[in-house]
Amino acid sequence: MCYVIKDIYQARHILGGIEMAQIRNVEGGIVLENDDLLLTFPLVNGQIETYRLFGRAAHGQTLVARSDPLAEVVFRGSDGEPTSERVVAAGYQMDQRDDVSILRLDSKSYDSDNGTWSASIEFHMPGDGPRVTVVSRLTASSPRQLLAFRSPFLRTVGGETSERPAAMLPGLDWVVDDERTSATGPAPPPFQDRFAPHPYKITSPVMAVSRRGFVVGLTWDPLQVWDGAEDAADAHRYPAAAFASPNFIEGVEHSDLLGLFIPSIPKYVNENELTAARPYQMTPGSELRIESTIFVLPSGNVLDAVGEHIHAHGLIPPPPKPRDYRKNLELDIETYLDRAWSERHSAWARTQGPKRERTFTYNELVALALWRVSLFTKDLEHKRRMRDSVEAAILSHNGSAGLPMAYFRGGFAEELDLEKGRLDKLETGQLPDGGWPEDSPHETRRRKPASYGVTAQNAALLLRSGLLTGDQRHLSAGAKALRLLDHCRRPSGMQADLHEATPDLYVTAHLMSAYLDQYLVTGTPSRLEKAVYWARAGLPFVYLWHAHDRNLMRYATVPLFGVTIDRKPQFGAAAQWMGLVYANQLLRLGRHDKSMRWRRIARAITLCAMHMQKTGSDTSSSLIGFYPDSFNIVDGREYYPLYNNPQHITRNVLHLLGEQIEPNCEAVPWREHRVRIASMAHLLAIHSSPGQITARLAYHPDETCYITFAECTEPKRVLFNDRDLERIEDLADAHRAWMYDRGRGLAIVRAPFDDREATIDLRF
Repeated sequence: MCYVIKDIYQARHILGGIEMAQIRNVEGGIVLENDDLLLTFPLVNGQIETYRLFGRAAHGQTLVARSDPLAEVVFRGSDGEPTSERVVAAGYQMDQRDDVSILRLDSKSYDSDNGTWSASIEFHMPGDGPRVTVVSRLTASSPRQLLAFRSPFLRTVGGETSERPAAMLPGLDWVVDDERTSATGPAPPPFQDRFAPHPYKITSPVMAVSRRGFVVGLTWDPLQVWDGAEDAADAHRYPAAAFASPNFIEGVEHSDLLGLFIPSIPKYVNENELTAARPYQMTPGSELRIESTIFVLPSGNVLDAVGEHIHAHGLIPPPPKPRDYRKNLELDIETYLDRAWSERHSAWARTQGPKRERTFTYNELVALALWRVSLFTKDLEHKRRMRDSVEAAILSHNGSAGLPMAYFRGGFAEELDLEKGRLDKLETGQLPDGGWPEDSPHETRRRKPASYGVTAQNAALLLRSGLLTGDQRHLSAGAKALRLLDHCRRPSGMQADLHEATPDLYVTAHLMSAYLDQYLVTGTPSRLEKAVYWARAGLPFVYLWHAHDRNLMRYATVPLFGVTIDRKPQFGAAAQWMGLVYANQLLRLGRHDKSMRWRRIARAITLCAMHMQKTGSDTSSSLIGFYPDSFNIVDGREYYPLYNNPQHITRNVLHLLGEQIEPNCEAVPWREHRVRIASMAHLLAIHSSPGQITARLAYHPDETCYITFAECTEPKRVLFNDRDLERIEDLADAHRAWMYDRGRGLAIVRAPFDDREATIDLRF
């Protein structure tokens, strides 16, 4: 049917001063539109069977998807066989409420058993915005065994080419280019099918495809009660999702399928089926209802779909605190000193579980956390125990504590050389394109290509070190790696035992760290934009909703959209330690970007982990303070008999309390450079002029910390609270002193604090 649509961009209808979307009769059908979205409804012999979606952008409007039919009903007839009925509208109504225009299509049909089916599809379009809410209703005049009510079921329009940059169903699939959803790479048989998943496996209730310069998607409230039951115990929730890109379900190569249907999986419908194996018994006059929102974003970034879900439904509240942050610190510190500590090994257990999996190692995060907490504890004996355990662990680790610990207790000369040695060796393995191949347990003569995931991890190490130390060689290698990573669109390819196309949350954290550190080094806005992109790329791994019977689901994080080498599917399996690493980078990013409530999300991920920690009289004493390595959201049980110590929880809790365990770092323009000032002290203010850099800091009285100034020339004088400090070549024995590393362009100041605040001046 051909349309003649005139004056598409005519002035909007104004009702009482409120801008409205328009509903218009045109030759050949009905149009529902605003400036951002257009829906057309062809009239064929006075009936409407389909509708089409057009995205709008500066270059005009583009057909992106269609629904044919409007909706579909499948039921079991009196002969026991499935019967399918297309919903065809014979009438329509127009309405306006506030700033929303509503088009309602009504349908009535009769089945072979003399039953009457009544359906209505409502389209609620606001005055602006590229979205329309669809409310689908169904009733039957006689008892019926419902197998499926499908609405909406969208099929995208591929155009002349099959190009489809990306598609996503969070928690299950994230494909790019010519990859297909439900592929066997990330999930080999028998786990590959995930086109109609258990609802608890979907981390954000949104699905989307990028085609023709637009992101076409569907979002919904999974907790909606679709059978109208008022008693929460009897209510039916969780409309089922159908997602295939390309549309292999219907065998259409250059199209994608996005849809919702009832009854629900798994009570009525088996996973990865589109009709019920156990029919829903419809009663006469009872109404079934599905509500969703269709959106068409003028964007090529499929991640914008998750932002659209947040726009439509908001961020769910964080979990309540299971205990005060300081109480949680007490639990964690007790765990490190008593249950995780081994006197024989002078080290901490990273995990608890089967004996073969219990390993004791020097753990930098645990050591840093113990030292930080020792600064503000009032119990002197407790303080001694914490520091003694750290010193014993460092001694057993050949005296090396890691560069961050040097900001607490000194030892820069040794730690700088050790770090340089490790990273110089890492740099020598860098490929000409800037990347590194994934580590493989199997030797191969053929040179492997660069892996984005491994490259992200190594780039983060190099840039973090260069940020603090000023090592130009490491900064250059990191920048070279990021030039390769600029082409990366999806976090994957880090673990040798996973398919290279398996989306991986851990990679996201490394990418955020690398780009954020390069932003601090260069001040280039595009580097911060990349860090924000990767922060958004982590959101599909986070549960942004929770089922009515799964409170632990709220802000839980899945590690992968795939299956591990030991054939453990990770769909619906929360590995919270990985989410905590991602959350730590969100806490850093939140200081530089306000485009989303990053700190709130990081706090919520951390609170979810705190809820997972083992406490209480029914817990084995050896596990108190530990938390599961993985928790199966679908069945509500722990996934592995393995438990992690709370190092990542402690790090985030301390950050939320303003007591970071890694150096605070700020950059200040100075002459033609960006000098980076780093310290475990709080950086309250920084000022610079061509002849001076001044930093005001806060720290714990009667404690000593170290401050570094990277990428500055050699100072003539260094003052601490307006008093000259002695310049020496070795900081180990001096009370207040400073030194300058000419090779790195790094000034290091040793600063015992008498009061809470102090000022350091570098004069040039």
